[in-house]
Amino acid sequence: MKSISVELKNVTKKFGQVYAVHNLSLQVVSGSFLTLLGPSGCGKTTTLRMVGGFELPSAGDIFLMGKRITYDASTKRQTNMVFQDYALFPHKTVGQNIGFGLKMRRHKKPEIENRVREMLELINLSDVYDRMPYQLSGGQQQRVALARALILRPPVLLLDEPLGALDAKIRKQLQLELKQLQRELGTTFIYVTHDQEEAMSMSDTIGIMHAGKLEQLGTPQEIYDNPQTMFVANFLGECNIFEGKIIGAHQDTVHIEDSRGQVFIATKDSLQFADPVAKRVGLVVRPEDLQIADAADSCLNKIEGRVIEKLYAGSVVRLVVEVEGNKIVIDAHKAASISTSDPVQIGWNPEIGSIIVRD
Repeated sequence: MKSISVELKNVTKKFGQVYAVHNLSLQVVSGSFLTLLGPSGCGKTTTLRMVGGFELPSAGDIFLMGKRITYDASTKRQTNMVFQDYALFPHKTVGQNIGFGLKMRRHKKPEIENRVREMLELINLSDVYDRMPYQLSGGQQQRVALARALILRPPVLLLDEPLGALDAKIRKQLQLELKQLQRELGTTFIYVTHDQEEAMSMSDTIGIMHAGKLEQLGTPQEIYDNPQTMFVANFLGECNIFEGKIIGAHQDTVHIEDSRGQVFIATKDSLQFADPVAKRVGLVVRPEDLQIADAADSCLNKIEGRVIEKLYAGSVVRLVVEVEGNKIVIDAHKAASISTSDPVQIGWNPEIGSIIVRD
């Protein structure tokens, strides 16, 4: 059984009459990389700050390594935090910044220097020990901030959108470095971001938050392939949603009829109901899972439409197809022979997509 580093039980945080976080329960496996992902104002940063002791819950409990820390001061918790704005001391050298926490804990100078140099080696900045923060790039400053937090060897590191202020190329590079560093150290990372690609590429587990609540928790693949709510389906990547009502259920499949009378067949894997008939549902199908033109001939589910946009996106061609007033998005690898205004057939098989119950 895997050990748990952090656990939140029915945690709520109110600011006045507004719920920033509402009845949130969550477990974080020791040594894992958990990302809280969601739009601005969803409660992810407030949750992180409650774990770190910078905000106190209005209700509920927080545990760290099995110990209740709900109202403990931030300085009494075995956590450390990395912020988006680096928060380095401008008047101290890189070495002094990284070693500051050890100095406050009265470690001896030789030990501090040795551990600082070890951290600089770990973050690939061994030659900046005596530099000032203003002499470093944004990416280097963020590495130094990370080293300062990790040098105290906290079992849990909290990261509040630490790459948000960096340009795209540096951000992608640091995403890889962060994940590699987390694996090497075995430290539990709880990471906050609104960037879907960032969350997908780095995380062992993603928690999607919306309006103060945890919408879904799972691996990146689980959440992408099997969204449990319409918010998750729409927020994480692009998707096509076919609305309808279940009109029949069989051993492994259901039949869904849309408002035009078209019937689609889908597997029952994601349904939680013993008797789903008459339930209003949305069938979620990702753009890359749709077949088009000749490739759609062998599919059980087929619809016809007309191409209204054709966009080149590197390895794929993105097609927007109008089907009776609705727009369907398809990522096709071979679409050179398809032009704008062409009539096309779109298809997919029952095992493709997820069913989300509306009722």
